[in-house]
Amino acid sequence: MKTIFLLLPATLLSAALASCASIKSTQPNVGAILFEENCQRCHRYAEDLREPKEFLKRTVHYGGMDMPSFQSVLTLEEEDALATYLSTL
Repeated sequence: MKTIFLLLPATLLSAALASCASIKSTQPNVGAILFEENCQRCHRYAEDLREPKEFLKRTVHYGGMDMPSFQSVLTLEEEDALATYLSTL
């Protein structure tokens, strides 16, 4: 009887973790959404922005050349998500 009570929490935890994993995998990529909302009108194709992640983060935050700064538009977490998305293309 003790074995059942010990296995029950582990089984419930495994089911909960599996459920969370499947939910996360079906959610859209935050970086891709941020690109579509903030960048795509000037940078038509994300593949054109293949640069190191730190360079991308710095450029999004401070701007560059003709590009405006996005520090008042995006949070630091969103800037990181966007740079991660672009650096993995």
